[in-house]
Amino acid sequence: MIGYIEFQRNAELDPEKRLYPGGKFFDPLGLAEDPEEKARLQLAEIKHSRLAMVVFLIFAIQAAVTGKGPISFIATFSK
Repeated sequence: MIGYIEFQRNAELDPEKRLYPGGKFFDPLGLAEDPEEKARLQLAEIKHSRLAMVVFLIFAIQAAVTGKGPISFIATFSK
């Protein structure tokens, strides 16, 4: 489902609309009817996505260096 939504967003010709996660499908349930609230939620989505990408990169570097994933790496300290 997410892949379909992102495909539709990338098919958008207007560059301004392509920037926002989910495009016109961002709020399918209409929970953010206020335009300011919708803009705030879109910005929060972008910020959280960037943070998640940085954390994933750190996990990948840690696994390459130590040979352990994040859970097993933390478990070595609890012993």
